[in-house]
Amino acid sequence: MLGCSDTVWEGNCQEPWLEFNLGNLCLIKSVDIDWNGSRKAEKVSVTIKTGSEDKKFEKLESLNEIGRKLRLDFSAEKVAVKSVKIIGIEYTNKKIFEGKIKRLLKNHPFVVKKLIEKYLK
Repeated sequence: MLGCSDTVWEGNCQEPWLEFNLGNLCLIKSVDIDWNGSRKAEKVSVTIKTGSEDKKFEKLESLNEIGRKLRLDFSAEKVAVKSVKIIGIEYTNKKIFEGKIKRLLKNHPFVVKKLIEKYLK
């Protein structure tokens, strides 16, 4: 969700939440919320979804969790969010595959180097 001075998401229901599909696998470090005025939640919980399991956190920083989706649940019934910044590292399928090759052939660095040069560069 990109924010600017004209963009505001307003949750006006009993349990407001936002979910972000991050696309590729990401190592999520932290989440930063820019609230719009005084309509902010006292408490925000974060759920990071990997596909097979969900991990729930009661903090927005020092997460260091891997996932494909991120969901924010707000404690207030009425909230207004100007922007959400998700800080982390994105892993493309190419990087994931490269890591798997390195793990599988860790005792054969020359073979790993040749495979990566030929197929992943």
